[in-house]
Amino acid sequence: MKKVLIINILLLIFFIVICEIYSYRKIVESFHPLHSKDGELRYTIPSIYKYEDKKNTFYTLMPKHSDKVIYKRPIAVFGCSYVEGGGIPPNEIFIAQLNKYSNRIIFGRGRSDTSTDFMYRQLIDKNIKLEIPDVEYIIYVYLRYHGQRYQRYTSSLYSSPDLRYKVNKDRKLEEVKPFLTLPFYMLHTVKLIQNNIVAKRVEEERKKGEPMLLKFLDSSYQVAKSKWPGVNFIFLEYPDGVYSLPSEYQYEKNLNMRNLPPDVIKNIEDIGFIYVNAEQLVGHELRDLEKYRHTDLEHPSGKAWEEVAEALVKKFNL
Repeated sequence: MKKVLIINILLLIFFIVICEIYSYRKIVESFHPLHSKDGELRYTIPSIYKYEDKKNTFYTLMPKHSDKVIYKRPIAVFGCSYVEGGGIPPNEIFIAQLNKYSNRIIFGRGRSDTSTDFMYRQLIDKNIKLEIPDVEYIIYVYLRYHGQRYQRYTSSLYSSPDLRYKVNKDRKLEEVKPFLTLPFYMLHTVKLIQNNIVAKRVEEERKKGEPMLLKFLDSSYQVAKSKWPGVNFIFLEYPDGVYSLPSEYQYEKNLNMRNLPPDVIKNIEDIGFIYVNAEQLVGHELRDLEKYRHTDLEHPSGKAWEEVAEALVKKFNL
């Protein structure tokens, strides 16, 4: 009897290991196709973080020109690694360039591998007005890949127990917790199942004509307006780094799809956002790998952010 029990336990362990290997590979394959220049999959060791842990990537930059009287209110910038920094020197990142040209307080609220749902998650936080006591502009930096990040409970290979959302019967966003939490959530098999559930739900919402992108933007707009009534929203669309690469490395072959379609842009503007296309703003493409991309070939370079920030400040008198 004891021998049979041991054999069954070993078989169960073997089955779990096989499921984990399969699930982990599927998650990697569904991750950003731009893994490396040679196209090889990139594997990482999973770790755990919570929403509070992500705050260590937030920045607050103060005006540097103390000889000038500052009358203008702060700017908060939300987004992914494009806002967090993307590997370039701190003095060259987008919020540093905004700080330089606007001479305002800049709140950098970007976190790698996130999307508009993370902006919404921050805005509904009860402490947000303590962290950002006053703000005149909110800028969200968007790239096309953000739309795919709603389909996963984790938007990276980390074992994040963060909440995700669905649209309830009242057409409002509703929090959805993972059906299995830590320590089970460390299992990639569990994450893969939950990711597939989320993907199905997102597809159902899309068929209803209610893309999650617009739902999160609308909800974020309403929440922020209730906390800072006079706030202005800028939706800054930046071309995804993959469009700068040779065609064999591109996961979307149609370069005409590099920007949001006109009907979606209109919907964003109808919510209340000021839509700005980064390339139209500076008057030229931002695809040159040597000049406008970081050495990882994905993130914008300091030169790119300087041009964008300077043009944005000039256009809106920031």
